[in-house]
Amino acid sequence: MKRIRVLAVGIAWRGDEFLVGRGYDPVKEEGFFRPLGGAIEFGERSQDAVRREFLEELGVKIDVGDRIWVTESIFEWNGQAGHEVVFVYDVRFRDERMYEGDTVEGLEGDTPFEACWVTLDALSSGEVPLYPEGLLGVLRDRRGGTARPIHPSR
Repeated sequence: MKRIRVLAVGIAWRGDEFLVGRGYDPVKEEGFFRPLGGAIEFGERSQDAVRREFLEELGVKIDVGDRIWVTESIFEWNGQAGHEVVFVYDVRFRDERMYEGDTVEGLEGDTPFEACWVTLDALSSGEVPLYPEGLLGVLRDRRGGTARPIHPSR
């Protein structure tokens, strides 16, 4: 059954870098980056979903700041049609050690994954896309002077 997925993802900044998961589409033979997060469960608010997802995937607590974007994404991945509504939030790790190192190891269910810190400039070439589509422009606009400091909502 085809359905629309509703997701909440978080953007954690470390200076000019932000944390993204690496992905790969074997059908397109394309690598890509995507913010960390996941599906919102029935009865769960999007802010709570992003907190839960970071705890499940990385084992860490976060503070959730401003909702910076909501987008509808229709795409193809692994040869299958996909349709998502994605809530994007500024987030901050409570454990400062999460900002150390070049990569962060996580688990998506039982599958290990690696997240890494990237800059907006590094993604500007488009060689490795950032999904959902349009997020790179939103982050550029936000970092260009309109970004506000995080005010955690607990």
